[in-house]
Amino acid sequence: MKRKRFYNNKKRNQKWTEEVQGRKIDFADKYVYSGPYSDKFDSLRPKEKKRKRVVKEKLRLIFKRAITVLCALAVVSCGYTVMDVYMQRNSMPENSGKIQEEDVLPGIANVNLNFSASYVETASLDNSSMLDAVISSATKNKSNAVFFDLKREDGTLAYNSSLAAVSSYNAVSLPASDLKGSVQKLLSNDFMCIGGICCYKDNVAPYSSSDSALKAQNGSYLTDASGSAYLNPENEYVYEYIKGIVTDGAEAGISVFMLSGCTVPTGNGSEKDCCEALVEKLSNDFQNSVKFVFPVFVSVTEQSVSSYSGIREAVDKIIEEKPIGENEIYVFSTDFEEERLREVLLEKNIKRYIIKKQVTQ
Repeated sequence: MKRKRFYNNKKRNQKWTEEVQGRKIDFADKYVYSGPYSDKFDSLRPKEKKRKRVVKEKLRLIFKRAITVLCALAVVSCGYTVMDVYMQRNSMPENSGKIQEEDVLPGIANVNLNFSASYVETASLDNSSMLDAVISSATKNKSNAVFFDLKREDGTLAYNSSLAAVSSYNAVSLPASDLKGSVQKLLSNDFMCIGGICCYKDNVAPYSSSDSALKAQNGSYLTDASGSAYLNPENEYVYEYIKGIVTDGAEAGISVFMLSGCTVPTGNGSEKDCCEALVEKLSNDFQNSVKFVFPVFVSVTEQSVSSYSGIREAVDKIIEEKPIGENEIYVFSTDFEEERLREVLLEKNIKRYIIKKQVTQ
């Protein structure tokens, strides 16, 4: 009997139903130290130490870049510094030919003030009962400012001054007993304080110190039509005297000064206005911390008017004949009730004025 063969050739050269996966097995696979085909002793073998090696070329490149950045910053900084110095020394001034902002100093001198003031005698500034009456009257008249004299037309001072010239002239007469305290109380009650200074017209100082007097070429005193003497505007001692009065008022709290008596006789029948030169020097010395105004004296009395319509006509005539400038104020002299005049002034839109009540004999 023929023996059956276990293998035959019927399916020779035919592919399996499953695709072959993986890779061919290598005889040295068990010696591979890492990966999925490592042997079981891989974890027991000593690990090779990994040392951090700094590549010299890379370190050199980093250092070179850092040096380049620092040098660039240094060059830019020096360039800006040199250019700034050059521009400051050689550049043209801003807005050349125009008034610079630095030329206009801040302060009350550059503020356009509007006020309706009542005139009071300086002797009533006692910081007590008389001052309370002044405040009550000003409130009743709807005033927002109070005017009083510091130096009168006759040359006397209306307050106790520590100036050496005042004691030598014996110029103090009927002074305020507490000027500073009264001014501070008025300010706390929302009243502006205006101090009046009659600058050069003076019948006290010229006769006490002839060197300060305004004289003619023959040495005689120059006087006006009323016989009043004058201080010499060109005398530096006279300027220091007026400046000292302003300083005393400013230290008391006064920020607005009305300067009068600035026009002096020349001896040939004419007059010289010294207001502008005086204010310029004072403004420079006080750094525009105080304001100087000038009076325009007018009069409205019961003899000239008899009714409200008459007051209106009188005020219209004053506005037409004597208009005021930026640093000028009307000083109304009247002998009737302030309220009547204030109503007309408000109606005529007059915002800067002082009402001085005449004393009836």
